[in-house]
Amino acid sequence: MKKSLNWVLTILLILNLFVSSAVLYIIWQRKATIASNEETKTSLNELYYYQEHQFTDFDRNQKDFLLYIHSNSCMACQDSDAILKTFINYGYTGVIDIYFLDLANDYDLNIESLITAKGYQINVTPALLHFTSGGLVEVGEGTEAIYDMLDEIVQSAS
Repeated sequence: MKKSLNWVLTILLILNLFVSSAVLYIIWQRKATIASNEETKTSLNELYYYQEHQFTDFDRNQKDFLLYIHSNSCMACQDSDAILKTFINYGYTGVIDIYFLDLANDYDLNIESLITAKGYQINVTPALLHFTSGGLVEVGEGTEAIYDMLDEIVQSAS
């Protein structure tokens, strides 16, 4: 009786290990597929991360985040979009969240009244605003300033 119980327990253990391994493999494959799909997307607004982090959805109580203000019709924004796409694809959104505001699509939103009411001034797009729990800490306007801000974040994360 004891030997048959040991055999049953051994078989159950082997089955459990097999099922666990299969589940982990499936999860790993799914993550690899998602990452691969994200890397092949050609524009920033095609990324799943971009679609899930719109300005209208962001949590204002979040302690540390970036707000990227851009427009699809802005030529300089296209360069910054490529920089942000790389930042996202390399996984730095695990360090800080980025929320997106496309002025071309969000024409119902009066960004000027929102920004100036808080005392911030944006003169050009693209612009990147860095917020902490203490409020706005840095504004980068233009592709070079945005690159420098993101580079600072990457350097501090390394």
